[in-house]
Amino acid sequence: MGATELRAQAAARGGARRAEATRALAGRALAGAWARAYLVAWALTGSGAAGVAVGGSGVAGAVRATLGLTFAGAAPSAMHTLAIFAHNLPIAAWPMLLPPMGAHRSSRARRVADALVVVSLAGNALPVGAALGAYGVRVIPYLPQLPIEWAGLACGPAWWLLARRRALGARGTAVWLAITSALIAAAALVETYLAGRA
Repeated sequence: MGATELRAQAAARGGARRAEATRALAGRALAGAWARAYLVAWALTGSGAAGVAVGGSGVAGAVRATLGLTFAGAAPSAMHTLAIFAHNLPIAAWPMLLPPMGAHRSSRARRVADALVVVSLAGNALPVGAALGAYGVRVIPYLPQLPIEWAGLACGPAWWLLARRRALGARGTAVWLAITSALIAAAALVETYLAGRA
């Protein structure tokens, strides 16, 4: 075997090792971004509950009047699960559309995208927190899906946190979308078959 072939093989092995190291680094960065987004979702939920609790009975009454929860669960069915999934997946996954739309290309676009992601996360977590603050423990049996749902909800913001700084590729996007979909589907199943039945 000639020296040229040996050098080519060594270069190929080195390139494969570098690619693997890059993928591992991106995976760790994505896991860290997901953990931050997940914690923010819970912090926002807690803030909503605390805000209502601090506001007293007047605020709690206004929240109850606005939400109008009846605690009458829907009959479990596959169609109900599918409806929940179809509603929640776009809410969780839409930030993955920001990089293909070019939101990472300028600082102004990144700031607008950041604001939209925060508003979306807050718009989902704060009302749940407000319901917890207004209704107290009565609402807890209707939220067994929340840890899984928030895990899915955190996926889109986590993707954006990483994608705003580096290209993540179509394969990575497809894998992350599959993970997001699995979490949202699991949450929909738990909500359909367990919520309000404890």
